Amino acid sequence: MPRERTSSTGLLLVRRITARLLALVALLPLLTLALMARPPMAVWADGNVALVDSLSDELMCQCGCSYTVNACAGAMQCDVSEQMRKVISDKVAQGQGRQQVISYFASQYGEKVLAAPTKQGFNLTAWVTPFAAILAGAGVVYLILQAWVHRRGAEQDETVDESGPADLGAYGERVDRELEQFV
Repeated sequence: MPRERTSSTGLLLVRRITARLLALVALLPLLTLALMARPPMAVWADGNVALVDSLSDELMCQCGCSYTVNACAGAMQCDVSEQMRKVISDKVAQGQGRQQVISYFASQYGEKVLAAPTKQGFNLTAWVTPFAAILAGAGVVYLILQAWVHRRGAEQDETVDESGPADLGAYGERVDRELEQFV
C-alpha cells in the first residue's frame, strides 16, 4: 500500500503545481494589460504638459538613438527629440488629440516611430506570440512532470515484489548457506 500512496501523492503534487502554473499563465495577460493601461492624461493648469509628455513616451526619437522622445531628451542633448517634442506640443496646442498626433508622426516616419507596435494586422503576432509561447511551455512542463510521475510509479511496480515471503524461500536458504561460509 505505501507504493500506491507515493504514486498518488506524486500525481497530486504534479496536479497542484500544474494548476498553479496554469493560473499564473492565465493571469499574465491581465497583468500585462493592467500595466499597459494608462489613465487619461489630465490637462494641467499651465497647458497640456501631461499629454505632451505622454505622447513623447509613445514615439521613438528619429536621431538613431533608439530611445523614446522623452528619454532621448533626458539622456542626451538631441536636436531631433527637441524638434519632435515641439511639433507634438504645437499639435496639442492646435487642439489635436492623441490619435491625431500619433497618426501624423506615423504618416511622416512610418510605423518605426511608434514605441509599441500597433495591435492589428501582422503586428498582432508581436503581442500574441509571447503568451502563446508561455502557454506552450507550460503544457510541455505539465507533460514532462506527468511522464516522470508515471515512470516513477512504473519503476516502483517493477522493484516492489508483493508476492510475500513464500516465494523468497529459495533465496533465503541461499543467503543462509553463504552466511555460514563466512562465519
